[in-house]
Amino acid sequence: FYRLAAKEVPASEDVSATNEEAVPAGTVIYKRDLTLKLSLLGKLVFEDDLRWTASKRWSFLTWQLSFFIVAAILVILAWLVLWHRTTPLTGQDVVLLAVAIGIPVWAYKHFNGIFLLFDQRIMLASEWFLSWKEVGATVEINRSKGPDAPSTIHVHRYSAECPICGWMVKLDKGEPDFPGRIVGRCEENPREHVFSFDRSSKQGRLLF
Repeated sequence: FYRLAAKEVPASEDVSATNEEAVPAGTVIYKRDLTLKLSLLGKLVFEDDLRWTASKRWSFLTWQLSFFIVAAILVILAWLVLWHRTTPLTGQDVVLLAVAIGIPVWAYKHFNGIFLLFDQRIMLASEWFLSWKEVGATVEINRSKGPDAPSTIHVHRYSAECPICGWMVKLDKGEPDFPGRIVGRCEENPREHVFSFDRSSKQGRLLF
């Protein structure tokens, strides 16, 4: 048989007081926002977290290779049409030129975001994965510590309270002051109240 008994906790073991003293002044604590809404595509892919199994990896590589082949074919066709054009420049030629330049730029941004995700384990989520007016979400890779368990890829959003003005801090791109980084920007002062983001500790310090 078991029974419950009340026991007084000593003041030295106050967990809340210890945590407050451990956090330096000016440091923000990011918390996961459970109100994030995904789009239909986001729910299809990340509803229950994407388990990065072997079949998912091969499917992903196949899709990326197909995307690259289609983009390359469209660019080659557009440049061939423009190269053999003998008539004066028309509106159709301008559209083809825009396609021939725009597709490589779009493909570069697409693959650069993928390389960034697998290199840094985190990136800002695309608008295609989020519902209307949802911003500040991230795509993260949580690597499994066990050799048999697969890693997971999920979409989360973290926010914090600005210790300077009390407004909400949301994650955003670090450009132009902090290129290549994900930072927390205050909604009231997005250029002055900027904080770092540590995805492991969920803490951030003021950036200058």
